[in-house]
Amino acid sequence: MLLQYVQPRAQDSNLYGLAPSGLNLVKLATGRIANLVTQGSMLSPLNGLSARAPRLRRAAGALIVTAIAALIFWRTSYPTIHWWDSAEYSLAAGTLGIVGPPGSLLLTLLGWPVARLPVGSSPAHLLNLLAGALAAVTTGLVYVIAVRLLRFTEPSATEGDRRALAALGAALGALTFAFGATLWEYAVQFTPYVLSTVFAALILWVLLRWWKEADHPDAWRSIALLGLLFGLDFSVHRTNAMLLPGALVWILLRHPPTLRTPKSLLAGTVGLLLGLAVQLLIIPIGIGAMTRTSFTGTDRPVCSASCQPPRRSWD
Repeated sequence: MLLQYVQPRAQDSNLYGLAPSGLNLVKLATGRIANLVTQGSMLSPLNGLSARAPRLRRAAGALIVTAIAALIFWRTSYPTIHWWDSAEYSLAAGTLGIVGPPGSLLLTLLGWPVARLPVGSSPAHLLNLLAGALAAVTTGLVYVIAVRLLRFTEPSATEGDRRALAALGAALGALTFAFGATLWEYAVQFTPYVLSTVFAALILWVLLRWWKEADHPDAWRSIALLGLLFGLDFSVHRTNAMLLPGALVWILLRHPPTLRTPKSLLAGTVGLLLGLAVQLLIIPIGIGAMTRTSFTGTDRPVCSASCQPPRRSWD
């Protein structure tokens, strides 16, 4: 295929004013290849990489922010259960049990395998570390949402010299949110409130994503994902249900026909029902036997010397 670019043409020979000798062949081939490179046909892989560079930078920024938050939450995590909700939800996750309303079944299902990890730490501490990981994910999502909002409101903020400044501002905002009183308080103890913030951030991210692709034929996928998130959040906490009216207004402002399109309505309904179906797992969990034992992970005897010390947690 390269020969067609190497073979001399009549106009090329006239251009050089010489017969197409071996030296002229090299000159002509070099000139033709240079033209191809200039036109970009041989740089398509590099052009694709360059097009993905902003996305890679945003992902790297989100990972750095998440890692910083995770490190601080890990170092400040409670070593055991805390007062009130932390103790109740930790015990439910450790025993695959059921707590009082709202129940937070999804939190229990996430915490149960984590609490059983054989890593040498107490189950309560592992669950508190899980809460820190969820809070760190929320921090990364806040960074991503901030960057996307900057792209919507001020596109020039993500171009040229202002790109780094915008990313720095988004990172500082996300970390300020992470180390505020509210999120940090629940990032060091196992409660459903930190998982609720993850779902709130995911719902906002999906809404922003849908806004960009609302005119695309496949925009119904974002509606399905939005319904799924609202349905799953029902098994965590009911607070994010207050985002539903705002989501409907958001859709009406951007693309009102979405609420009349059968495909979008069906996708949103199916996603919502699938998310709500997770709550049905409470039936087999409620039927199953639950063991009540010490959850502190200590090996100190709690009775006389003749009695056996309690085993680690629910083992």
